[in-house]
Amino acid sequence: LNRKYRDLDKTTEVLAFPLEVGGGRFATPPDGILRLGDVVVSYPLARKKATKENILVDEAIEKLTEHGIKHLLGVSKD
Repeated sequence: LNRKYRDLDKTTEVLAFPLEVGGGRFATPPDGILRLGDVVVSYPLARKKATKENILVDEAIEKLTEHGIKHLLGVSKD
């Protein structure tokens, strides 16, 4: 995905793809469900993170998912 969408030849722990609706990032959709975009977590890198931080893989995935959501919200810049 990094190669295809970001022209980077490396794996990233998490990627966030914002969904732009109607020219505005937080436009109200007709069904009333706010969709920010997609978050993709690399399971192999989540496993490495879990081992490194001595946490469960589920916890690493939760942290990475939260990080991706923050990117979609514009809160995280790294």
